Order: sequence, then structure tokens, then C-alpha cells
Amino acid sequence: MKKTLIIGTSLLLASCGFKPMHTSAKLADAPAFRSIKVELVDPDRVAQKEAGYHLQQHLFNRLGQNSGPHILRIDPTVGRRPYGLTSNDVASRYDMSLRVKYELINSADGKTLDKGEIRAITTFGASRDVYGRIAAQQNASEQVARDAADRILVRLASYYNTNPTP
Repeated sequence: MKKTLIIGTSLLLASCGFKPMHTSAKLADAPAFRSIKVELVDPDRVAQKEAGYHLQQHLFNRLGQNSGPHILRIDPTVGRRPYGLTSNDVASRYDMSLRVKYELINSADGKTLDKGEIRAITTFGASRDVYGRIAAQQNASEQVARDAADRILVRLASYYNTNPTP
């Protein structure tokens, strides 16, 4: 009975034109995403540079390194907020947030096609050991960048769904 239900649902979804938005495979095969070149606005702080690097790399991993007619300009800003104070008034955990302003630009005429801002947040534990804290912060930076990259891709998918490229 379960097999019949699963097969029936699969056939129903296939016949209605359903296309999954999230996929683990590289999105570079999608025609709309082949037209995007990722460009990082030069950050001024070390935390922004690290998060910007991870964000750009996650976008490259998902989109590929293209040189198409559209430029995705990303401008990351990182924030870190302590919470979970110990009896010594030392933070035991931190929230790391990443706010990314993005702009999709037509490289031919410089016209802005789409722009917006996304926010991603993650939490990491603050070890007493300095090296452990640094490792946890770097791991959190990579995690928040991955989340931000996925959120940007969802926004781009929405844009290209309503504004198909020729």
C-alpha cells in the first residue's frame, strides 16, 4: 500500500510540473544560474573578510564560477553578541549573525535587477580554552555563511521564477 501511494504521489508531482527548489547538486546547470557572476564587496574588518570569503565560496560551490551577464554583488556584515553569562560574568555562548546586502546587476547596462537583504544567525559555545574558542568561532562563521548563501539562492530562484531569462 505504501509503495502504491509513493509511486502515485511521484507520478502526480511529475505530471504537474513540480520542480524542487532545493537540491544538493550544483545549481550551475540551471539556465538562470549560469548567468550569475558572484562579486564580493571588499569588507573592511577581519570578521567580515572571513565570513565574506566563506559566503563567496559557498555560492561558488552551488553556482559555479560563471562569467555571465548578471553580477551578484554581496556585502556581508558580521555581528557577535554574548549571552549565557557564567558566575564570573564571562559569556559561555555567543550568537553570530550575518547580514548580507545583495544586488543582482545586469553587467551590460549596470541596471539593478533585484536587491535585498538577508540575515542568518548561529550560536556557538565559548570554551575557556582560547584556541577552542577561536575554532568554534571559525566554525560558526562557516555555518552562518552557508545558511546565508542558501537564503540568497532562494531569493534568486524566486526572482528568476518571476523574471525568466531569455
